[in-house]
Amino acid sequence: MGKGLAEVGSAWLSRNNPAAPSPVVAGGNLYGWNSRNVLCCWDALTGGIRWQAGEDTGGPQVLPAPAVADGVVIVTDLEQIRGHAVATGAVLWSQTLPGNGSTVLPQGGVAYVVDATGILGAHRIQDGRRLWQTLLVQRENGQRIDPITPCSDGRTLYGAGDFGVSAIDPASRRLLWNQGQDEVTGGVPVVSGGYLYTTGDGGVLDLTTPSGRASTSSIRCTAPPRRPRSSSSIR
Repeated sequence: MGKGLAEVGSAWLSRNNPAAPSPVVAGGNLYGWNSRNVLCCWDALTGGIRWQAGEDTGGPQVLPAPAVADGVVIVTDLEQIRGHAVATGAVLWSQTLPGNGSTVLPQGGVAYVVDATGILGAHRIQDGRRLWQTLLVQRENGQRIDPITPCSDGRTLYGAGDFGVSAIDPASRRLLWNQGQDEVTGGVPVVSGGYLYTTGDGGVLDLTTPSGRASTSSIRCTAPPRRPRSSSSIR
């Protein structure tokens, strides 16, 4: 009989930034921020540090989680997006952002990031070149947003933040629709089963509606719709 979690000891421990998001696992390695905001690569099995990259900032900050794709560790650090080699941590490229960036969404050789000015930018993963950008939302008096990781259903990109949720066609780079904070706010969006799930105020957007308008039956759902029980489970 297998052991319960309480009976299993830790294989290894590392002191990390308590405000940092969960690390990313890829290729037998763990990528994340240590307690001094230095990007680290740990051996996932032993906890041994394979490499460290970046400057010691002297204390915890809230930095977005890294993303790993195509042999590159992609991070946003204050007003910058950088690509590091997965094997050594060497900086491959670096680009300035108009504002603090979200965690990156890598897809099809492109890294998508939302920054604090409300811009969704597309960067080529191999060299960091900005391919295009589009404004998700216009803020009054230059007010900044809290950028949140974009997501995708394979055809459409979705950006979220305290401005609500916006849908973008990456082929035409056109803003398809925006649901303002009166309806859906904040939270990392997740696409599944034709719905876009968000947190914050809570809400579900029906992706089958071209305008992004949520149906009256789902606008205030805070959890996926329940499936009916099978007849065998009903007494």
